[in-house]
Formats: sequence, structure tokens, C-alpha cells
Amino acid sequence: MHPVGRRVLGTAAGLLVGMVVIGAVERIGHLVYPPPPGIDLHDRAALEKLIAEAPAGALMFVACAWLCGTLAGTALARTIEGPGRTIAAVLVGVLLLLAGIANLLMLPHPAWFVAVGLAALVAGGLGGTLVAGRFVARRAGN
Repeated sequence: MHPVGRRVLGTAAGLLVGMVVIGAVERIGHLVYPPPPGIDLHDRAALEKLIAEAPAGALMFVACAWLCGTLAGTALARTIEGPGRTIAAVLVGVLLLLAGIANLLMLPHPAWFVAVGLAALVAGGLGGTLVAGRFVARRAGN
């Protein structure tokens, strides 16, 4: 496959996998820390109150979801793109980071979560890119 095709495929697959993993881990968090019954998730004021009153563990599930999703997405993108190439992984990492920043800007979050959430996104992106790079290099015999 042409390198540009691998880059596009890697970016698309990485974003998809990243979002699925984020959603799955957040869903587990909702099972462990269920939202109050009857909450309207389309009501901004209700969401702001929910975040403000959420236990730290519930927010840590979100940070963990961001870390795991970004790690999985960037690793897959780098693996698909091939040895010596990181553009797809960087694109996935940056796009998921921007999505996380948008989330943080849309709704108020505790300051500690902003720091932890951003760190999780950056660490996941760097980690996925580096780990996949080593894997791809080994498969290529380098």
C-alpha cells in the first residue's frame, strides 16, 4: 500500500480505536460510579453539577480512559503506518488531545483533573507512539 494510504488508514483506524477505548473505559467507570438516577445528560447545568460533585475515583476513570484510548489509538496508527513513520500517530495524539481540551473548555472541571487529564492524554500519545515504534522496528528486523 502507498505510504499516504497507510497514513490515512492508520489515522482513521487510530482515531476510531481511541474513541472506542475511551468510551468503553468511561462506561466501566459509569458502572462503578453510576450517575444519579434521573439526571438529564443533555442539561448543561446538571452536567456541571455532576462533575462538581463527582467522586475523585469517577474522574480518575475518565483520565484513565483518556490515557488508554490515546495509547491504543496512537499505537495502532503507528503500527499501520509502518517502520520509521510517526505522522499518523502524532495526528491521532493531537486530535484526541484537542478533543480532551474541548471537553475541558466546555464544562468546568476541578483543577487537579485538568492537570491529570491533560497529562494522561499526552502520556498516552507519547507512550503509544514509542511502544508501537519499538514493535514495528522489531517486526521489520531493525
